Amino acid sequence: MGTESKRFLPPSMIHRYKPPANLFFGALVLAFWIKFNIVLFTYKPYTATKFYFPLFLLALGTQLWHNRKAQVWKDPALVSGIVFFILLVLPLGYLHSPAEGAVYRQYALSLGSFFVLFVGAFFLDPQEKDRLLWGVWAFCLIALAYVLAQFHWGLIYEPGHFRGQEAFNRPYGILDDPAHSAGVYLLGLTLTADRALKTKGAWWLWALVPPFLYALWISRTLGAYLGVAGMAAFLPFLGLLFWKRPGARPLGLGLFLFWCSWLPILLVIADFYKLDLWGLRDWTKGTEKFWSFELRIDLVYNSLNIFFAHPFTGVGLANDFTQPIQYLYASSWDIYGKGLHLHTTPLAILANGGILAAVPFGAFLFFTLLSYAQKIIWASTQKERARAILWLSFFLGLQFLSFSLLMLYSVTYWFSLILPHLLWAEEPRIP
Repeated sequence: MGTESKRFLPPSMIHRYKPPANLFFGALVLAFWIKFNIVLFTYKPYTATKFYFPLFLLALGTQLWHNRKAQVWKDPALVSGIVFFILLVLPLGYLHSPAEGAVYRQYALSLGSFFVLFVGAFFLDPQEKDRLLWGVWAFCLIALAYVLAQFHWGLIYEPGHFRGQEAFNRPYGILDDPAHSAGVYLLGLTLTADRALKTKGAWWLWALVPPFLYALWISRTLGAYLGVAGMAAFLPFLGLLFWKRPGARPLGLGLFLFWCSWLPILLVIADFYKLDLWGLRDWTKGTEKFWSFELRIDLVYNSLNIFFAHPFTGVGLANDFTQPIQYLYASSWDIYGKGLHLHTTPLAILANGGILAAVPFGAFLFFTLLSYAQKIIWASTQKERARAILWLSFFLGLQFLSFSLLMLYSVTYWFSLILPHLLWAEEPRIP
C-alpha cells in the first residue's frame, strides 16, 4: 500500500494485511473473467466454473488465513452476506418438500461461485480494488463487442443452456441470456461514465455510452428498459437529495424502506392485472414487447403460494421450478411443466429460503445501501460525489431489473453488492 492509503486506514488493519503477493488478485480477476464472459470459455456453460473455482477456493482460503485478524471481518455487509448465504444454501426446505438432489447440487455450487467472489473482493488492497474496476470495465467492453457482432452478423451460440426459437430474434449476449446480459451492459454503461469522471483527459470515453444504450435496446428485455429508466430517474433525484449532505444512516434506512416499498407496489400491480383494471391485461397482451408480462404475474402469485405454505424455511434452494413444486403451488397452468424459476429476486428468496433467509438478506441489502450512502457523504470533491451518486443510481436501477428477473445467480447483481466496498476504499467508515 502507498503512504496515502495508509494514512486513512486503521493501524491494526495496516499491520495485519498480508496478501500473498499478487497471486490472489490475479486469481480473482480470472474468476470474474470467467463469470462475465461465460460463452467465451466453454461450449457447455459452467464447465469452466466447475474446473477453475475449486482452484480459486484454495487461493481464497490462503488469503482469508493471512487476513484472519483483519478489521474487514467486522464489516456488517460482509457478516450479513455470509449469514444470508449460509441460511439460503442450507437445504432446510428440502426436508418437507419434494426435492431433487441434482438440482440442489447444481444451484448451490452456482450460488457459491458468486458468493466467493463477493467475499474475496473484500480482501484486496485499495490499489487492487481500483484495478479490478478497470478489469471489469474491460470485460463489459468485450460483452458489448460480442452482442453487437451477434446482432448484426447473426452469430448464434448453439450449445447454450437457454436456447429456443427466440434466439434468432434477439441476441442472447455474453451470458447466453438476453436479460442477464443486459445487466452487464448497464454495468458497462455506468463504469464508462465513472471512468470518464475519474480519469483526467478521458472525456472521449463518453463516446462509448451510446453503444451501451444501443446494446440495452436490442436486448429487448422489459427489465433492461426498466433498469435504464430507473437509473435515469434516480440520477437527478439523488443529486437533489444529497445537496445538503444528509446523514448516512438515516439515508441508508430511507433507501432500504424505499426498496422494500416496491414489493407491495408489485403486488398491487399484479392484482390490477388479474382484475384487468384500466385494461392493463388487454394492453400488455396486445403489445409485443410485453408478451411475458402475464407469465411473470403468475410467477409472483406462485412465489406467494409457496411462501405462505412454508413461511419459515421455504421449499429449498432452486426447488421452486421443479415439477412437483409447480404442481403443488403453481397459480396457473401456464407455469406448470415449463421449468420456470421465480422471476422476482426478493420473492424467490422468500419462496426458497423463507423468513430465515429473507431477514439476513434484508440486513445485507440495508448495509450495502448504507455503504453506497457513505461514499456520497464522505466524498471530498464534487466529482467524487457525482461518481458516488452515479453508482447508487445504478444499484437502484438494477433493482428494477431484479424485480423482473431472478438475479441470485447473476454476476452483475453480486458485483453491485461488492461495488461500494471497491470505491475509494481508503476512506474512513462513518463512526
